[in-house]
Amino acid sequence: MLRTVVAIVIGLVFCMGNDIAGNLDYRFAAESLENVKRAERTIIALQADLRKAAILSAGGTLNLKLQSWGKSEIDQAKLSPRELYAVMASSMRSLAALTQAASWDDATMCHLKEAAVLDDMAAGKTAKPANCRASVYGATQATALRLGPQLSDPKIAGAINQWAASTVLSNYYAVKADIAR
Repeated sequence: MLRTVVAIVIGLVFCMGNDIAGNLDYRFAAESLENVKRAERTIIALQADLRKAAILSAGGTLNLKLQSWGKSEIDQAKLSPRELYAVMASSMRSLAALTQAASWDDATMCHLKEAAVLDDMAAGKTAKPANCRASVYGATQATALRLGPQLSDPKIAGAINQWAASTVLSNYYAVKADIAR
């Protein structure tokens, strides 16, 4: 059944052109964003120290997913390096939104700086790294290690993984839709 649906969607995309492809990509982006928001609510509802540890874990999970998925997409010629940088920039803005929702201003500013660097890279410009994570997350790392068993709780671990995976998908489809236009 899923293969049939996928085949129909792919057929529509190829038969009806970039406009429909872009609209489908925006729809997929919006659906993924709903999953991001659900996971975000779970993370934000955590007690302060656990929330910061979960955000640290979510950022790390996002980075790992972007690295492995991005390499695969480039290797398969589905994305150019510049397009991957655009997805990464947008994903850093999503991480900034998560930290902003947690009232973690230093982290929000850091991720917005990272997004700006990645935007420059997506535009083909030379960019210097933001190098701000160590100062923002340094003190949280020890707390995250101490709270590791709580982060492994299926509800929390599931929210972290869902947030990271859905963030990648949402931003990928948004960038893809922009390319189709």
